[in-house]
Amino acid sequence: MPPGESADLPAVLAAAGDPEIAALEARLRKAQLAADVSALDLLISDDLLFTGPDGALATKEQDLAAHRSGSVRIREHEPAELRVRRIAPDAAIVSLLTRLTVE
Repeated sequence: MPPGESADLPAVLAAAGDPEIAALEARLRKAQLAADVSALDLLISDDLLFTGPDGALATKEQDLAAHRSGSVRIREHEPAELRVRRIAPDAAIVSLLTRLTVE
């Protein structure tokens, strides 16, 4: 993990047992808090579906558009639990439980 990459993350992420995924989650969290659409575009798979707090699904493009327009602004992002299951050397299923404050 690059120096300082997860320094601002709770131990739940740093101790997740998969340093590569923990580092990627740290980068994603940082990009979300900064509304850094370029970084989010690089970090998020084109095929990813998000499940929102209301249970609705959203695509990568919908998420990027919301950050780009400012209609979504993440103010707080407090991870509680990170679960990682490697299914291949270059593929993992990741579940992150987090508390968000979103405008």
